[in-house]
Amino acid sequence: DDGTSDGVVRVRFYPIDTATKTVAATKEFVSSVPASSQSAHGAAVALNRAATNVARDLASWLAEPGRCSK
Repeated sequence: DDGTSDGVVRVRFYPIDTATKTVAATKEFVSSVPASSQSAHGAAVALNRAATNVARDLASWLAEPGRCSK
């Protein structure tokens, strides 16, 4: 153990095609952010940043042309 900590968020998304009721795609997003300190506060900040990264990446993926039909 090197004494450092990371906040890690890993989420797999399965968008469903509502017309066919089937999985349209799958995508896993992972973000790892170093904690600034080994404390509850440092962990919370790192996890918050990692979750924000995953949300941003998901939004970008869903915004790709043809990803979501209207």
